[in-house]
Amino acid sequence: MLASSSRSNSFSNYVGYAVEGFRDGLKEQSDRVRSQHLDLVWVAHVDAVLDRFPISSARDRQRRLVTALPDFGSGSPDRVVSRRKLTNLTTELASAYAQTGPRTFSRDLNRLQGCGLIVRSTAGWRINIKAIRAFQIP
Repeated sequence: MLASSSRSNSFSNYVGYAVEGFRDGLKEQSDRVRSQHLDLVWVAHVDAVLDRFPISSARDRQRRLVTALPDFGSGSPDRVVSRRKLTNLTTELASAYAQTGPRTFSRDLNRLQGCGLIVRSTAGWRINIKAIRAFQIP
């Protein structure tokens, strides 16, 4: 564009091109800020909800589980994870659930669902985006 503008002695095309690039860069940064904002709000919401329960290894394990689920920053808040894959989202989760029985895992899912942090569908589990929709930047 710069070469073309130099040949034609008109920089209006180049300025238009530069403004489009600047606009695209601002949009990309804005999207990144929105994503980071939702991630921070989600973690704060999870902490606020789970802090209502007594300090325990169960609460810590549940926090690790819900924060390991694909979230807003993944670009797809509706990503669903099957039940059998949940405990393998991180090596830390796999290790924690390897030391417990299947009932513990079911209790953890029930608590997180009861608190409104996760939602169950026929395909599996996902975070409850409705829980923080009010905090989303337009």
